[in-house]
Amino acid sequence: LYRALAAASRDGYLLIGPDDRLVASEQARTWLGLRQAPDSMAELAPDGMGGGFSGDAYAHFTQLLATARQRGTAQGGALLVASGERRLSARLQAQAAGPGQAPTVLAWLQDDGADDASAAAASALAASIVDAAPLPIWLHDAAMRLVLVNRAYAAAVELADPRSVVENNIELIAHPRASTLQQMAQRALEQKAPQRRTEHTVIGGERRALDIIQIPLDGDGGVAGFAIDITAAEQARGEIARFNEAHAETLNRLSTPVAIFGPDKHLFYFNNAFADLCRLDPDYLAARPHHGELLEMMRENRRVPEQSDFPAWKKAILHQYVTLIEPAEDMWHLADDTTWRVVSQPHPLGGLLVLFEDVSDKLALMRSHDTLIKVQQATLNNLREGVAVFGADGQLQLSNAGFARMWDLPEDHLAQGPHLRDVVARCQPLLIHAEDGDALADAVRSATIARQRVAARMALSDERVIDYAAVPLPDGAALLTFSDVTDSFRIERALRDRNEALETADRLKSEFVANMSYELRTPLTSISGFAEMLDREYFGPLNDKQKAYIQDILTSSAKLQLLINDILDLAITEAGTIALEKSDVAVHDLVQSVIALTAEPARAKKLVLETRLAKGCGRIHGDERRLKQVLYNLIVNAIHFTPEGGHVTVGAKREGDMLELSVADTGIGIREDEQAKVFERFHRGANAAQGKGAGLGLALVRSFVELHGGTVTLTSELGKGTTVVCHLPCRDVTQGGPRRAAAS
Repeated sequence: LYRALAAASRDGYLLIGPDDRLVASEQARTWLGLRQAPDSMAELAPDGMGGGFSGDAYAHFTQLLATARQRGTAQGGALLVASGERRLSARLQAQAAGPGQAPTVLAWLQDDGADDASAAAASALAASIVDAAPLPIWLHDAAMRLVLVNRAYAAAVELADPRSVVENNIELIAHPRASTLQQMAQRALEQKAPQRRTEHTVIGGERRALDIIQIPLDGDGGVAGFAIDITAAEQARGEIARFNEAHAETLNRLSTPVAIFGPDKHLFYFNNAFADLCRLDPDYLAARPHHGELLEMMRENRRVPEQSDFPAWKKAILHQYVTLIEPAEDMWHLADDTTWRVVSQPHPLGGLLVLFEDVSDKLALMRSHDTLIKVQQATLNNLREGVAVFGADGQLQLSNAGFARMWDLPEDHLAQGPHLRDVVARCQPLLIHAEDGDALADAVRSATIARQRVAARMALSDERVIDYAAVPLPDGAALLTFSDVTDSFRIERALRDRNEALETADRLKSEFVANMSYELRTPLTSISGFAEMLDREYFGPLNDKQKAYIQDILTSSAKLQLLINDILDLAITEAGTIALEKSDVAVHDLVQSVIALTAEPARAKKLVLETRLAKGCGRIHGDERRLKQVLYNLIVNAIHFTPEGGHVTVGAKREGDMLELSVADTGIGIREDEQAKVFERFHRGANAAQGKGAGLGLALVRSFVELHGGTVTLTSELGKGTTVVCHLPCRDVTQGGPRRAAAS
């Protein structure tokens, strides 16, 4: 009980037993600066770290404890804690004990500085509240001079510091009537009663309405005042008046008939649309006829539904004045084939508010909608594809006859809107793999939940092949379509088999050509060797005719050797067994070495062979032999197709991380329709002279460039020449080992 009472108190306590063991409250431990709750009196002594009582205070408290044990109570103050930050007062009270036993003492501790601090804190809090208030607050002394203003007051007079306002005695109302505010404060002080009035002034560039209140303070405290901005309230009152006028005008402009009947059952308000509905004179309606009388007049004009018992119907309507609590709806079918929805509801001020809505077009639209739904269903039923729509809850919302026919599902079952699980279960007998049913359900969920389109193909047990797609719909549902692609699948499979056979035949042809090239090398070497021996006259001198024959043999052998080498290079490139021997190659040396090899053929045709090497070409990481072969084939090809006196230009430049090797000529050019084919094997242009090349050089160029991770581009114009550019990466972009070039 002591602990519960102590916990509710702002004071701390120490409960000291006969053996000087004690229990301390959390407040007492905090005030004494102890790290943990003390267990004995000895722990209240100074601990050397700022905890416990100071030395004198501990001795004094020990004396107070002894006094309390002897006399029952003791009280002392100014007990300094060891940290010196706080002085405590103590009230000790001994508890009843048995004969011969020392009593237990309860010591209440209070912070002597707490009351002063609380008062100062309360004063500071009040000042901060006044300063933070969002409305101007001020204080006049008895001489009617300002002695205090808050920040809102300073902001209203466009000053940043409230002290400047006080020093300059700047009043809130700056126009000539400002003296009346001082008179108002003086009157409040004299009458000892609050004064109140409304003033208008300009604050922040806007005209504001202020409710000024001045309150006299007790004694000679002066007069406190504050100003409430009521601009919004004044504007609101004006807005309400304008709103009421606009409301009536708006209702009058509505095409919806509106009638308000007062508690006396007389017409209180109507708009022009209601007068048109009743087909009555507005002057008659403005005379506020009784509701029953108005119904009679409307009956004469046939503007109410035909009734077999009109008095009973009218009585039921008038009875709504005493029975209607919630809005009631009715449908009026009039003689002019229009239909009106009539809503009657209690008016907040008593009486009835009756609204009329012409729903003739709406009903016609609903009939048209029903017709469109039937047309839509008939259209879907005549589609070859199966169509089903599943809602976000997995229920079947719509399906056509094709869907039922494709999956052998009873239409009466589908008409009940079964769940997706039930539909998939009924489709299982036609599925070869059970997981196909799960995939079908997942496709619908992806469309409804993830809003993603899913398309797939499945084979059925009856050898049909079905393509299906799940498409998300705007309303959150999923459209599932099924197409029987069995025939096209079979045709596709036949074409694929034929294509594989053609690829196999092409591969066998390439292997045959490569093998034949290897087989031709040996006899060709023998022919070349014997021809060279004869040319060098190892077996005796030759006459001129024999020498000419031998030169023809050597020339033809060399051409055949080049052709065989090109065929072998192309074969191993296509087989993917070629390996590049890469190293850092100087571009300048590469070009000059190939120029030296082709200079003689160029001179023989009286061609100008020149180089244009840009500065900074540097080095390229690649297979030097294959790069030379690329450049050699391009230059030789340009020489072959350039007439005498023409130019062949070899260029090189860097573009970022790429090196561009180019060969340009002023030859015969290539037709536009053949430019895409010149890199194919054994292709020769239609305008090329007979016997010039086998059509393998450019095919090898593209293969070797692509092996280096580059590309080849060609531009040409008939009669003006051709330019071939090889775009090669300067750094290694290929994966190690053999690499297959792109097939032609």
